[in-house]
Amino acid sequence: MSDIHALRQLLQESVEVDVRPFFTVDFGRVPDESGLSLLLDKEEAEAGLTALRSVLPPGTLAFIGSTKWLDHTGDDREGMAELVLSPGEDQWDILRTARTNATNYEMDTDDVIRELKAIDNAVGIDIFHAETDMVSFRLKSDPNNWDAFCEDLYRLCPDIVDQGVGSVDDLQIFVRATREVQLWWD
Repeated sequence: MSDIHALRQLLQESVEVDVRPFFTVDFGRVPDESGLSLLLDKEEAEAGLTALRSVLPPGTLAFIGSTKWLDHTGDDREGMAELVLSPGEDQWDILRTARTNATNYEMDTDDVIRELKAIDNAVGIDIFHAETDMVSFRLKSDPNNWDAFCEDLYRLCPDIVDQGVGSVDDLQIFVRATREVQLWWD
């Protein structure tokens, strides 16, 4: 993104919400002025993401960022999501920008990227949402072995089963039906 100010002006002219001259990390507590964001209803953010990705210049990333707010500012952001635009070359820069980690499982951002690159090599993924302790992606193809694939997801992120769907079999049913994976580490 060669000129973030020009992009902000263009966005401000095309959307009816304020374009914020920052996005946030660390559960909404830390603003980062290296990019922009729109604060939207979660469903609007997903629709806006698809539209934005189709027109952004090379070197610009768009993804859904913070949806959890621990900054205690008093404003009501429940159900809201940041649609983030930031400089970056590939989807791995999304995780770096969001500073996604699994600290409770002793994985930093680079560790998460390494794990997701292995999944990407196996099935292809499209990361569309990343924040402090979670990442969501869509599968581009089916794994060769669904059982092994979902066991690997569980190994990487036990919370998706233990605090989520309840069993690896249910995880497989969900992922096969939606073609999406959401990993989060509490």
